[in-house]
Amino acid sequence: MDRTGLRKLAYLPERSSYSYKNNSHVLTAELEGGLSRSRVDIVGGSSRIDCTWNLDNNEFQYFMAFYNSRTKRGANFFLMDLILDRPIAEEFVVKFVPDTLVSSSPSELAFTIAASLEVLPNEQDAFDYWFVEFSDSPLATNSLLDRLALFANAEIGIL
Repeated sequence: MDRTGLRKLAYLPERSSYSYKNNSHVLTAELEGGLSRSRVDIVGGSSRIDCTWNLDNNEFQYFMAFYNSRTKRGANFFLMDLILDRPIAEEFVVKFVPDTLVSSSPSELAFTIAASLEVLPNEQDAFDYWFVEFSDSPLATNSLLDRLALFANAEIGIL
């Protein structure tokens, strides 16, 4: 999806509140007496995440204004940082699932908002492939990252 013109929500949800179901979009047919057959059904299909924000008064006002105007009460896509497939926040194209935004009764200092989001996948197949390919073992991933950082800094000077 083209990200041009999409607005970005300024606030990350509480990481401990994530409930993420990564849809593989793979159809499987069980076969009697043998291995099942599988195939990809939908390429680039969305996944769903349930999350919660704890906001102060000003953040709550911004969030609701963003929801009501920029996303047209959840109908339009927008950009948002999420921690899903990597240990750091990445920008994703998302939209609110209709009728899932719930605001709790406000306390004196904070508002709690819960909502479900439809998340479009980022293109990362090449990174995942090479990350696994060049890792000697799952325990060696830090070593791999150290080698990549050394290469990027010392060898070619990009970082």
